Amino acid sequence: MTTLQPVTDRPRRRLRLPSPSRAAALLFMIVAAVAVLGPVMWTLSTSLRAPAESFDLPPHFIPLGFDVSAYREVFTQIDVTRLVLNSALVTALIAGGRCSPRRWPATSSPACGSGAPGSSSPWCWPP
Repeated sequence: MTTLQPVTDRPRRRLRLPSPSRAAALLFMIVAAVAVLGPVMWTLSTSLRAPAESFDLPPHFIPLGFDVSAYREVFTQIDVTRLVLNSALVTALIAGGRCSPRRWPATSSPACGSGAPGSSSPWCWPP
């Protein structure tokens, strides 16, 4: 029976620090992500707390008790299933229309050229 030996002949890669411009870009993206996602997380947090808890000072980012009664009330007032099915239907129709070969005319458009080989634009289909 043979035993496997670890490969040790490869040199170890050293961890390199990013360049200052790359570090600045990464820092900017992190700050932008927090600036964009912060209000979204605050809205979600506020929607999950009791109405009386929303006006507490100082405000808490994480609610003390989760209250989903607002979501329950919305789902009883609005037929969410119908809205989701409608969105799925519209998405399927748009995707089907965009991918349909019948949607594209033959190369008779002036932008597509005369239809001779090599005269068509890259925007025309079929080539």
